[in-house]
Amino acid sequence: GAAAGYLGRGRSTPTSAGVADVSYRPVTFEEGFVFAARFAPDGRTIVYSADWDRQPRDVFVTSLDSPDFRPLGLTGSDLLGISRSGELAILSGSTVPSGSSYYRKGTLARASLTGGAPRLELEGVRFADFGADGAMAVIRDDERRLTLEYPVGQVLAEGRNGLIGPRVSPSGEYVAVFDTRTTGALTVKIFNRSGKLVVSSPPFSDWWGLAWTPANELWFAATETGGVQTAVFGLDLNGRQRVVFRAPGGVTLHDISAQGDMLASFDHGLNRVELIDTVEAAPQDRTWRDGGRLAGFSATHALLLNQSSGGGSGGPHGSVYFWRPEDRQPVRIAEGSALALSPDGRKALVASALAPQTVSIVPTGAG
Repeated sequence: GAAAGYLGRGRSTPTSAGVADVSYRPVTFEEGFVFAARFAPDGRTIVYSADWDRQPRDVFVTSLDSPDFRPLGLTGSDLLGISRSGELAILSGSTVPSGSSYYRKGTLARASLTGGAPRLELEGVRFADFGADGAMAVIRDDERRLTLEYPVGQVLAEGRNGLIGPRVSPSGEYVAVFDTRTTGALTVKIFNRSGKLVVSSPPFSDWWGLAWTPANELWFAATETGGVQTAVFGLDLNGRQRVVFRAPGGVTLHDISAQGDMLASFDHGLNRVELIDTVEAAPQDRTWRDGGRLAGFSATHALLLNQSSGGGSGGPHGSVYFWRPEDRQPVRIAEGSALALSPDGRKALVASALAPQTVSIVPTGAG
């Protein structure tokens, strides 16, 4: 699986209805996963960490004045934040204990934009951000609990799981996080420096990044409960929430500059399916539409693919596709979810999506 898309810079202009009219400018054009991106203090330099084209992840720097980019030589590291003096907070030696690229864990380190070896500071960190005075807010994982700390050592919130972020307000007085500590609910919460909960949002089903505007309004990208579309919302310190704009598909909000530019990555999840005929032969791409999942494989090299339901290309109830090696594209043979393919490739086992759920044997050809 990969999040394929591009990192873009956008300028938002509020309309009379309060919804932003957003214009976009692509910043990157590679395929891979962007973990985090931040504006440098000048508002034109952009630093980001990414896994590009199946290469080891690194931290890169680019500029709005040039399409070129270069690595900073921090191979294996992830960007977490940039201070007002241009110092980088990075995650060094990170692992992915939960299996999701968004939930990395490693050692917090400080590095310079101009190069040099990073200085290791704190182990067991998942996320971090700089405050206005250079102090850092962190989410730390000690294997027993997660803690939101700002500054490091002062606990504002804790739980066994479910703290994601954080982002410190421009004034340095507030910290915002995504909070999933309540089972089945995801909310945005804003704490002050003493740990008092100032604002809590309504529930959402998925999170896609936080950033503060220069006017001290928190913007966050999230998916509303029961929906499939990502939107960027604004939340002020009085708890008033508004829709800033709605995006087609997934958009991750990374940062907002002091000039009001927004940095976001437009994400497309993709499960790639490849068929390797012999050790010497190049892999054959058997990815269909927005990816799909391999559900069966026969001795004749025929494939059975699942296409997801909901907002994907599988329709409202999912689709099952059968792909023979001599065909240029697969054939849709059923609605539902594929479970298995017979060894001769002539029959598929398919579960229906609608209640009461049934399991059927479906011919992959005539019959």
